[in-house]
Amino acid sequence: MSRIYGMAKMAYQAIRPFRERQMACRVCNYYKDSTDREVLEVLEYIKKNKTMKSFNYPFAEKYRHYRCPLRKDRKSGLFLTKYHGHQMYFSRDFFTSSACVNYMRSILTEQDPESPHRYLTDSFDVDEGSVVVDAGAAEGNFSLDILEKASKLILVECNRNWLEALVKTFAKEIAVGKVEIVPKLLGDHDDHSHVSIDFLYQKYGKIDFIKLDIEGGEENALRGGVKWMRECPAAKLAVCAYHKPDAFHYIWQMLENQNLFHLSYTKGYMYFPAVINDQPPYLRRGLIRAVRRQQVNRSYE
Repeated sequence: MSRIYGMAKMAYQAIRPFRERQMACRVCNYYKDSTDREVLEVLEYIKKNKTMKSFNYPFAEKYRHYRCPLRKDRKSGLFLTKYHGHQMYFSRDFFTSSACVNYMRSILTEQDPESPHRYLTDSFDVDEGSVVVDAGAAEGNFSLDILEKASKLILVECNRNWLEALVKTFAKEIAVGKVEIVPKLLGDHDDHSHVSIDFLYQKYGKIDFIKLDIEGGEENALRGGVKWMRECPAAKLAVCAYHKPDAFHYIWQMLENQNLFHLSYTKGYMYFPAVINDQPPYLRRGLIRAVRRQQVNRSYE
């Protein structure tokens, strides 16, 4: 397995610079007539560096040589590291130290204060005592960041390998009932493999904050949470809006049609590389933030 992984990694590393240069040219040509200042800022960075990354800003450079402390858990065989003072386990998909380090670099980059993918800010945050749904929990970094603030965390994750890691990361909190893991995909219906926001709302009686980062399933998840959105006066949402070309438009429209929320989006643009064929718009907004209007007594950025 390690030999196959090594060969695949070598092949990818060989073609990646070419693909990044190719996308840089395509993006610059696509936006050559743009007057959007934020787009022009990205284009300037791309032209200067002659490559195309997910985050084409100077802030990303400080993480490119980051090294995190790693060790391997003897019992489970999983790698783990320290993340903001907490132990955080990697899934079995990360079976080399270099893969873990690269993944940590991506986490830190996307949650940098200047990142278009940043979930929270000083003015858009999880309130003390909140019940939080972390949909697309993956390694659990978002939940670890708010662990002390939240009264309860509901982690929704359908990837089996991440589930194993999450159980290890949150073992103490699971034991006392502060964290519950739902091994399903958040969607617009309820069955053996899907769960809806409204079902969770009915089960727990209270949900204050929902983070949605579910690889393009955000629209379906919102369709399954209409009752919660209408009934919860404290509702807040951080919704990823870049996984599909038209995701930002549809998610914004869906939330705006509820006529309940103050909406905003993160500053800047990110590039989300497709597995097979990239489709425009190549530069996309990272997140949409929604706050019930009753709560808006200050500026949310």
